[in-house]
Amino acid sequence: MVPYETTNRNRHVRRTLFKYLTVGVILALVGDILPGRPSSDPVTEVHGELASNVSLQSTQDAYPIITQALAAGQTKIHLPAGNYSVSQQVNIIKIQNVEIYGDGQNATILRLNDNVYGGSNTNPKPAHVLNFSQADSFHVHDLQIDGNAAGNPFQGNPGTAYAMDGINSWDGSNGKVNNCLIHDCRFMGVQIQLGSNCVVQGNSIINSNANGISISNAGNHGSGHQVLNNVVNGASDVGISAWEAVGTLVQGNNVQNITLNLSPYQQNTHVGLLAEGQGPCTNITFSNNYVSSISSPTTKYQGLGMGTGPDGSSNIQFLNNTFQNVWQMARLTGSVASLIVRGNKVNGSVSLIDPVLNVSPSDTGNSPSNADIEKNVFNGTPTGMIAYITSLLSGSGKFINNTIYSNGNKRTLLVENQASWVTSPNTII
Repeated sequence: MVPYETTNRNRHVRRTLFKYLTVGVILALVGDILPGRPSSDPVTEVHGELASNVSLQSTQDAYPIITQALAAGQTKIHLPAGNYSVSQQVNIIKIQNVEIYGDGQNATILRLNDNVYGGSNTNPKPAHVLNFSQADSFHVHDLQIDGNAAGNPFQGNPGTAYAMDGINSWDGSNGKVNNCLIHDCRFMGVQIQLGSNCVVQGNSIINSNANGISISNAGNHGSGHQVLNNVVNGASDVGISAWEAVGTLVQGNNVQNITLNLSPYQQNTHVGLLAEGQGPCTNITFSNNYVSSISSPTTKYQGLGMGTGPDGSSNIQFLNNTFQNVWQMARLTGSVASLIVRGNKVNGSVSLIDPVLNVSPSDTGNSPSNADIEKNVFNGTPTGMIAYITSLLSGSGKFINNTIYSNGNKRTLLVENQASWVTSPNTII
């Protein structure tokens, strides 16, 4: 019943993936970092960027263009309008201030080739389109990335340690991804791992097989990433995930249609906004986001607007978010201290059998303490609900100044332990 709590298998899968990204990319791919001297098709430099008069064919390979420019010491790389193939993962490793940009989301188009990851399940090649490793102050903007998930089929082993993101950053700080269209990636559209103060802003992330955008500061490595004003339309697991994140702001995003069933983790958890991980999240704010169309009644995990769960987490805030046509608005679990759920609005929920908001034990048996759930509006619930609209099965805190529109349902608020919760005043209409 807990769609986003990590099972042992899922913990192993995601931890294995993380280890590979943080170690394997540097050790196993060091031979691909710099391809050496430019080939017979040299990159022309004009004021520190690729010449705008480079003759482009419809499928010119972006891999040598970018890697040759980097080898020549260029860090500002302009890809003029055109269609580019990407024959292998482009690595930008320990090079600072790299800017890769095009002439617009529908003008400069990079498409990952078929079967780029190659190898086997036991020895695959990573296939991020753009992979930044310890590359501070990177900037990617004004281009389109086609992750070509269909041309790089998952081989059926969820423990396989590889990933195919549109843009991946590991241990880089002060980077930025903006005004990009990123679609059909096998794993994440954009993944920011470790580092500090990166910004993912104003992008459209479409049809990611795992998460749309994922932020991680596992082991308290770095902090302060921001995910601002993006559209995430289509994913199988999570629209925007804060995985063991620290000091992350997720604000002003439009997250919708998280109902695909193509998860390489074989989970298909269907969650809009999620603070998750094997370890805790700290100081995470999800505010002013619009989350809609997350309802998948015929699958195992049927849809969740927002959630939190890692034990030991603290100061997780969901503020002024709006939810429309979601199976459930929220499930709040785990030993989370200082959980704040305030000013959120539900304009339509779907489930008859699950509460719109549910505070309950996690798979470790723990629940939030001293939660502050107030000034929320629960509207648009279906008539004939079997479950309570709001359910406080465990945990402690305040549930006050909320407005619940019953829509003819008699079961509006369940409090399992009255001594643990302050539940007055609330307005039930």
